[in-house]
Amino acid sequence: MFRKILVPLDGSPEAERALEPAGELARAFQAELRLGTVEEMPEEPVPSEWELNLGGFLERKRQQVLENLERLAATFRGQ
Repeated sequence: MFRKILVPLDGSPEAERALEPAGELARAFQAELRLGTVEEMPEEPVPSEWELNLGGFLERKRQQVLENLERLAATFRGQ
């Protein structure tokens, strides 16, 4: 019935608690479990020093998000 299951994560403990039941569902249907997240930029104006190095800031943020997703995905690898 299910071939792919997407679990949206927002960095909260509540969202991470959805991983276990999603993993059980994926195992039951032999489905692929995918994790996803979206990061928002701050609504307030970006300080001028960030503007000078916005690419570096975004890359560091991207790396942090990927490391967190990898940590969570490692729980389900091989299952």
